[in-house]
Amino acid sequence: MTDGGMVIHIPKCLADDIVSSGLRIDLRDSLAVMTWLIASRSRGATYCNISHALMAQYVRRPTILQLKQQLLDWRVIECDGRYSAHEPNAKSFGYRIGTCAAASEVIQYSVSSRPCLKRLCETPRISVSVTTDVQRWLSNCLRRTVMDERAARHIADELSPDCRLHAHASIDWFKKGWLWFKPDGHGRVHTNVTNLKRELRPTLHFRNGETLVELDIRCSQPTLLYGMLPKGARAATDALEYLELCRSGDLYAALAGDMLRDDAKRAFFHFLYSYPVETHGRRRRIHSDPVKERARCRRDAVGRLMAARFPTVNQFIVGTKRQRGHRGFSHEMQRLESGLVIDSVCGRLMRENPDISILTIHDSLLTNASSASKVQTTFDSTLQAMGIAATVSATTYKRSDGTTGPTSSPTPI
Repeated sequence: MTDGGMVIHIPKCLADDIVSSGLRIDLRDSLAVMTWLIASRSRGATYCNISHALMAQYVRRPTILQLKQQLLDWRVIECDGRYSAHEPNAKSFGYRIGTCAAASEVIQYSVSSRPCLKRLCETPRISVSVTTDVQRWLSNCLRRTVMDERAARHIADELSPDCRLHAHASIDWFKKGWLWFKPDGHGRVHTNVTNLKRELRPTLHFRNGETLVELDIRCSQPTLLYGMLPKGARAATDALEYLELCRSGDLYAALAGDMLRDDAKRAFFHFLYSYPVETHGRRRRIHSDPVKERARCRRDAVGRLMAARFPTVNQFIVGTKRQRGHRGFSHEMQRLESGLVIDSVCGRLMRENPDISILTIHDSLLTNASSASKVQTTFDSTLQAMGIAATVSATTYKRSDGTTGPTSSPTPI
């Protein structure tokens, strides 16, 4: 199914269903394109909101509901049933690739029907929504991004089965030069790079071929939580101990107890961004799903440790969520993060060093190795100005050949 047309990657189970469906060629291709679109936007078990307007760029609008229902019937995709606004004036359900389809073999599929090919060729190569000078500067940096497709495909094949489809679909977008840059209502910027699997980041570089360096705040979310504390609370003994554990990267290990560090990290974020845990003396209901019940128990265990060891931080978390709700609390965290990384750090770099190339991944930055020291200095000074003594770590990416120097002839996406 790769002779002619435009090649995309889809699960083999879908290709088998398409062949046996007896549908017209344009509908078969539309089913493949819609699955490919959802696979490129959703990661693992995460649902992604894809509006009718976005789907209509790739398939005929009158067929969208029919195609989605067919994919749901085949269990290729799943819907969360939540009709929510993921951006202003745009509501949609959340979709993700179904469990069986995600675990299926990933194969190439050639889109050959003329209506689908025409629609794919007419789709804008770069979809950019910017409102500020910093966002415009960052979107221009994104346009200079290069991916080593051969190395990326090799890495994607080595990933776990449930991650391969998303990885190959993401690589397809880079290969075709389809870039998207979309800020959300809380200042965060979402792009192809933020949606890319971590394992594929070493295959990225800018057009000069130089190796990328990732600059990240150690224990970034817990550290930013410290930055939200009132100034008086920051000086408390337990708050200073909490910050020191964030700086050393040992916070999750300190909260682990009988758990593994990675389990403790997930439980901490569950505690941080879920409903306030307040039973008022009543016995908590046991969840029917054993996996979710185990996650709740770990969340509660981390909550008890936070209350015992870091009461100042815990009181701020519980009090803020009681006042603004858990969603309001998470939105405030996102605004603080975007204000630091995009408005402050990237805004200063744009003014002082406009020739530097930067990619943002929410709370971390990617830049050339030659510019890493300047970016790290700017990152450190911005955090100090906010009164946060955080540790900014630098990770130099190595390519598949083990080298870190510039490539001889980078191929633009």
